Amino acid sequence: MNMSRNLFISSILLLISGHAIAGGALGTPVGIPVGIQLGQALGNILPIALGSALPVTIGGVLGIGAVSLAVGIHLVKRKKKH
Repeated sequence: MNMSRNLFISSILLLISGHAIAGGALGTPVGIPVGIQLGQALGNILPIALGSALPVTIGGVLGIGAVSLAVGIHLVKRKKKH
């Protein structure tokens, strides 16, 4: 479980750093391009079509939001332990 979580977090960080390396402007929100990239990756991996109700891009943006929330909760729990 811990290994899969580390792999997931590393993948997200790689997507974010890829945006910075590609010359993304500092004022540009990172979440939108990263969400699009994540959505495209999910679209390539998932064996089913998401349909018009949930475009891949929106799914990616929602995924970034979910990851941000999960990381925030993890940091708060870690801070409470110390």
